[in-house]
Amino acid sequence: MLRAQDSLVQPQLSSGKHMDTVAKFLVEELYSLGIDTYFGIPGGPICTIFDAIDRTPNTLLIESKHETAAIFEAIGYYKATGNVPVVVVSAGPGITNCLTGLASAKALRIPLIVISGDVSWERTNNILLQNGGPEGIDIEKTFESHTEKVLRLSDADTACQQLVNFLSTRKANAPTIIVLPLFAGKANIEKPEIISAFQHDPTHVIPQLVLDKIFYLIEGSKKPLMVIGNGARADRFQISNLINELGIPFVTTAQAKGVISEKHPLSLRHIGLASTKWAKAYLAEKPDVLLVLGSDLDDCSIGMNELADDNTKVIHVDINGKVFNRRYKNTFSIESDIKTFVSKMLNFYPMTFRLDLIEEIKKESPWAVDNFENDLTIPIGPHRALADLQNASSKDVRFVTDIGEHMLFSLHYLTIENNNFSIDLGLGSMGSGIGQAIGMCLGDGRPTICICGDGGFQMHGFEILTAIKHNLPIVFAIFNDARYNMVHHGFQFQFGREVVSGETGYIDFVKIAHALGIDGYKVTTPGQISPILLNYYFEQSKPVILDIRINKDICLVGAGRDEALKSMGGS
Repeated sequence: MLRAQDSLVQPQLSSGKHMDTVAKFLVEELYSLGIDTYFGIPGGPICTIFDAIDRTPNTLLIESKHETAAIFEAIGYYKATGNVPVVVVSAGPGITNCLTGLASAKALRIPLIVISGDVSWERTNNILLQNGGPEGIDIEKTFESHTEKVLRLSDADTACQQLVNFLSTRKANAPTIIVLPLFAGKANIEKPEIISAFQHDPTHVIPQLVLDKIFYLIEGSKKPLMVIGNGARADRFQISNLINELGIPFVTTAQAKGVISEKHPLSLRHIGLASTKWAKAYLAEKPDVLLVLGSDLDDCSIGMNELADDNTKVIHVDINGKVFNRRYKNTFSIESDIKTFVSKMLNFYPMTFRLDLIEEIKKESPWAVDNFENDLTIPIGPHRALADLQNASSKDVRFVTDIGEHMLFSLHYLTIENNNFSIDLGLGSMGSGIGQAIGMCLGDGRPTICICGDGGFQMHGFEILTAIKHNLPIVFAIFNDARYNMVHHGFQFQFGREVVSGETGYIDFVKIAHALGIDGYKVTTPGQISPILLNYYFEQSKPVILDIRINKDICLVGAGRDEALKSMGGS
């Protein structure tokens, strides 16, 4: 972080008036709205914002190593805290590197803010490097489909009021970009008098007659099922109460895994990618009533397990009406925040716990490999590695998984009780789990296990330097198989032969850890990961690398992704 005495822009103060840069007043205004945490990488065209952050007390700047990772970290921070973060990037590649992260944030409905610098193309007829205007990158047009809005602040005198007006009317579930050209951010102005306040979403009104019909439909059903999606995560306590009141079996989508304890007696664990045998067994005969809370029912949420047929009454509740009637025809479409709907439903009388619907199913194992925690095979199987990680962890440890073959095993075999699991299936970007683990740990300081592959770590692994700088208790459990293993097994499934390329060779991540000044430990056999080992690492309050040499020939058959891709190809 810059020191105050090294500030890039020295404000010009005039007697009796509070004068400073536009950038400084923007950061102050964001702080007054409760926004105080910034992620990003400095650069010339955005130097005024970095200067302003440095000169504004109680703001925190996290210097990431890449702009894409900065957005993944900001997403993780928001997931852990609920506080809106800002990502600050420079012009040119600074903003274009944000595209993948912003697409992911939009899919996940994360209301983060990106502040991008720009060169002064508006004030000259010259051709300028990193031009963000219509003759260059054209930030507005390039990012319009991946954000709620792109706001350009080119008028120094009105920039602060524009910002406040923009923030007070923005949606609470989409990312936005603010473009601050260098000349505007550097301009000195008198402190503006502005009124600022966030506009809260209005309370959604659901007719009582509709609520009555929904309740009696569920009450009279013979085989109901509740589906809990990632959009319901913020309301998990109310949903837990609703489950206990309605007494019907439930599943979560893969992205909502563990939002409600998977040890709940009515839980069938999750559906979609790598779904368990319990969920598949229940869905062999389709429910007569399906209540969906906060899911868009995309392919990852459903996988190869259809949830309804023509005889199913579907009740779909979501804040985004665009998701209705896409996969199934709805009997009731309720465009509402989940909390409002659930609170209304809790006003009805309790129903009987329908354990009879699932007691036979739950006599069997939910997993593809029974007794997987005792598998003594060498090299260590990915399922046994996950069992060792979970059994060695305390209940407050959070699991974050990146994207890859290890993701499927994590979804299938981990048992999550206290919302201690996170995955980004909004876009499915390799490296997203690494960034989000860092952002979440920065947000709340909880010990975190980041399950990632050697391929993803090659892409974004050096973000571990951010974790080292901030002494974050993160165990990076690298499932090292010396290839892009999901691609390898998927290629075999699609074409019946091995992928032409994709072998990367084994990388010694322990040596990399030591070179970075942190601990590293190679895991090759079952039982090496113990409570003593993990407790020792977490107590150090700094990251560590576990180089887990898994059996790369084991794959999770029927996990859903390969089958979906094959069907997309028409076979």
